[in-house]
Parts: sequence; structure tokens; C-alpha cells
Amino acid sequence: MDNTTINIHFDDAEHQCESYISADKTEIVFTCSKCLNYERRFNIQTGKMTHKHTNTEIRHSGFYFPKSLSMGICSLN
Repeated sequence: MDNTTINIHFDDAEHQCESYISADKTEIVFTCSKCLNYERRFNIQTGKMTHKHTNTEIRHSGFYFPKSLSMGICSLN
């Protein structure tokens, strides 16, 4: 019997992305301050997601909240 040990390490890191609307207002763009050149784009019209320079070992998450909506929200605390 072979006593070879295999250690698999999964990095549980998750990076929080910043987001903004593209200049032509057709895409929501997500970028990561920790991963140079990381970019994910969601086309609002087609629903298609594209990405550049993604690192599959690190999860990225984020959301887009339009500034026009945030102006009308206040804290109820």
C-alpha cells in the first residue's frame, strides 16, 4: 500500500470589488483593488458577463447600487 500524502489547500480568500457604470451606461464594471487588472463587466442590455485577468483561486464579490437611488435612502437608526 502506498502511503503518499496529498495536501490540497483551498484559499478561502474573498476580495470585495468596487463597481461603477460604464461611460456609455451599457455595462456595470467591477474592479478589485487587490488584483491588478482584474475586471468583470456585466452588460445591462444583453445580460452577458465578460471578464479579464481573473484569478480562479480567489473569489470576488461585489454589487452595484446606483447613486441616484442612494441619494433617497436615509438611515432609520
